[in-house]
Amino acid sequence: MVRGRTKRSRLSGLCFFLATSSVAGFAGCSSDITIPVPSSDEPFLYLVLGDPPLNPAGQPDTVLYALLATTGTPIDSRPRAATRFEMRESVSGARYDWRPTTPIHSLQYGDEDLGRFMNVANYVLPWTSGPSGLGTMDLAFGETYTLDIETEGVRIQGSTTLPARFGIAISTVNGERIASWPHVTGAAGYFVLVWQPGGIIGVRSTGGTTVDTLFPIPAVFESGDSVSVEARDANFVAAREDQAAGKRRGRSGIDRGYGVFAAVTRSTIVLP
Repeated sequence: MVRGRTKRSRLSGLCFFLATSSVAGFAGCSSDITIPVPSSDEPFLYLVLGDPPLNPAGQPDTVLYALLATTGTPIDSRPRAATRFEMRESVSGARYDWRPTTPIHSLQYGDEDLGRFMNVANYVLPWTSGPSGLGTMDLAFGETYTLDIETEGVRIQGSTTLPARFGIAISTVNGERIASWPHVTGAAGYFVLVWQPGGIIGVRSTGGTTVDTLFPIPAVFESGDSVSVEARDANFVAAREDQAAGKRRGRSGIDRGYGVFAAVTRSTIVLP
């Protein structure tokens, strides 16, 4: 099958924090989600499209990772096997080549380090397509994806839309610099981060969530500093809103168990 490249992305996996008997939290590179999860025999899933993790060398990885587990105890949450782990494009029905992989160890305290996610992930989507389906490089901005998982007698279904590709513009209005971007198809909200390079977040940094498409840049930021905007799908936004409101639903984008199936698209520009 020949795939069109006009809307294809170059994306990678997800960012990850920690699961305990009472809460599962995820450090999403520039942001985080905290999903309440009890000690339970119910399945737990974390899969965020378009949220690249860091490999041990500190560079973005080129595959997509997912975690399917049982929350277990605060000390250890075991990986969970699936007899079906299918992700498909909603319109075409094209299947992605998710494969089980053996984690180095099960989910434990200390796995909040972003670079360690591949140590606990137990499903992986290769970069390129193969006989069993499409790869990470085939993910499309603006596409809706469905998920169908069978694990230990439980069926989990869900869907998410990967927000469209977009760009950021910097303008000056009455002496104030403004970052702006278009309303992004598939996005329910945005996270903005302005920071000084020189680490994950430098000495100067500011940001926050918004539904607007304008962000005033404080005068302290200089030429060469960076502005990133993360367009978040409705599932990601719902998980964050639940967290802020102290709700205990424990799931977003899926109909059973706990966890999240969501998507984000990022754009970054350097201040002139």
